[in-house]
Amino acid sequence: LSCLQSDKDLDDAERELFKYTGLGPEKINSHAVQFKFSQKDWDLNAGFVEEEQQKTSSFWSWCCCSSSNEEVKYEGMTNCHLWTYEFGKIDKPTLVMVHGYQSSGLIFYKMFKELSENFHVYCIDLLGMGRSARPKFEVRTSEHLELFYVNSIEKWREAAGIKSFTMVGHGFGAYVASKYSLHYHECVDQLVMLSPFGVEQDFELLKISTAKVGFCDKCAAGSALGCLVCLACPCTILC
Repeated sequence: LSCLQSDKDLDDAERELFKYTGLGPEKINSHAVQFKFSQKDWDLNAGFVEEEQQKTSSFWSWCCCSSSNEEVKYEGMTNCHLWTYEFGKIDKPTLVMVHGYQSSGLIFYKMFKELSENFHVYCIDLLGMGRSARPKFEVRTSEHLELFYVNSIEKWREAAGIKSFTMVGHGFGAYVASKYSLHYHECVDQLVMLSPFGVEQDFELLKISTAKVGFCDKCAAGSALGCLVCLACPCTILC
């Protein structure tokens, strides 16, 4: 990856990888979805679900090793983007896939072809990862970090013109997806978590907030295809 020094290098590398998806570069729309994103977008609801903060922030408290009383420093950012890989049939149900920590939406590339037959798929790169924007963000609280990721996805959803969707998260992405589902449950039809970590100890919160929840703790992104293809059936979410 160190040899990829320009957008052209990244485009060429992507096209080469697309050959292994079974779809081909011409059937995958690789592009940046632009939106405005500033401090008010992640600080506006910093105190949400206050009674559950001790339960829901334990993972980030461990990860960040920071005091919740410290000030968050954020250098003003207005233009932002999440890199998006879009493919599949536009008349099919919408599927949004969130990758794991320090990865990219391309981690799911072996699943592109099969999923494209039953879904209109969006694989996104989270902020600071893949080809998405890398804003300067110095985190000081777990709540602000959660909102930073959650609300950037919501801004992306609005900019992409997506009404509701099934959300799939893998590893770290499953944690982010669960948080998004708690905040914006009206946008999530179904939630699928593949090899999740850091997920709510009180799983009932997710069951209440989301219409259907699927949980798979034994499959990696590359071997979870059978589980996700089952989403095509309205009677099940995982098998």
